[in-house]
Amino acid sequence: MSRQAAAIEALVRRGASPDARDARGHTALRLACARRDVATVRALLAAGADVNAQSDDGDTAVTAAAREGDVATLRLLLAHGGHVARVRPDAPSPLDRAVAAVTEVGPKVRALLAAGAAASESPRPGDAHLLVRAAASSFTDVVTALVEAGATTAQVREVLAYRAVAHHPRVVAAVNETDVGYLARRLAWVARLAWTRRHLAVCAWWAGVW
Repeated sequence: MSRQAAAIEALVRRGASPDARDARGHTALRLACARRDVATVRALLAAGADVNAQSDDGDTAVTAAAREGDVATLRLLLAHGGHVARVRPDAPSPLDRAVAAVTEVGPKVRALLAAGAAASESPRPGDAHLLVRAAASSFTDVVTALVEAGATTAQVREVLAYRAVAHHPRVVAAVNETDVGYLARRLAWVARLAWTRRHLAVCAWWAGVW
């Protein structure tokens, strides 16, 4: 056990709340997740910390672990009942955070999908769909995971009409390998004829798949 985890246990025994917050409304659990301090996370959960408590900006321990933490901490939170859905319309969902993570993007996305996160969830106003953002970053394993978990044909079409076609051919291959249907494969074939996004739309219309 880390010194910090031991200190938390001692404070809780003396009556401190495991859900204590800082000036921005971040709970101790959310901050420990962002620091990847799994020992402290375990100590707080054992002390009864609310795994789904929200910060003032709608952030939770799960969203913090999805973006800044590691996959082991994220799985620990999910095992303790962490929610995988967006908590409010203007707040990022755990999947939003995972796709924007610096490390372990694929494992985090798969952990959230396995826990029931919706691959076809509606994005926040002004945001592109998860599938498009994953494609733009060339996360082929994430594209595959989202398609396998139920991303819709319309979302697949959006990816194939995006920069993934011109700049990330491996993403197109990942979409095709998941066997999402004739439309995706036909658009990938049409994309080879196109050299701009506008030209792609014209070619796709000509081929009868747009």
